Amino acid sequence: MQNLAGTSTYDSTGWSGLRILPGTNVQLIILVDGSAVVFYWGGVYTVEVFSDQDESWVFSTGTLGPNMVFTSLNSPTSLTLNVTNTGPGWINLTAYTVQYGNNWSNNTNWAGPKVGPGMVLPGGIIIDGQAFTFQAGTMYTIRLFDTTGTEWTNYITA
Repeated sequence: MQNLAGTSTYDSTGWSGLRILPGTNVQLIILVDGSAVVFYWGGVYTVEVFSDQDESWVFSTGTLGPNMVFTSLNSPTSLTLNVTNTGPGWINLTAYTVQYGNNWSNNTNWAGPKVGPGMVLPGGIIIDGQAFTFQAGTMYTIRLFDTTGTEWTNYITA
């Protein structure tokens, strides 16, 4: 395993692995020792798995943290997102900003979802409608903030 910045690697040659039959899906759980590689928010990690026949497969985690997927445009001032936590810890979302062009709307006192690792929860985004309104087919920049002030930016097309 290696992060994409190449700063550290972790090798485990004694892992017994899995037996995977053709056409089946299995869950692959990989544990690291926590000293050579530690998972961090915003990190991207690469995993290379070898078979007993010297075949290899490479996987990437993508960026660890919350990912947002637009699910519905409820009104010109309200939309719903599904927030997925791909990171290693809980995320308690407390604020957001929405940008369209040079126009902004924000909510710094949002009771957003508390999303655990691997969870997918809906999050409602409401704007005041004075600077702009949501329009179908339009892209918006949405920044979510958690209790630590960490910011995650995603681009959503309503």
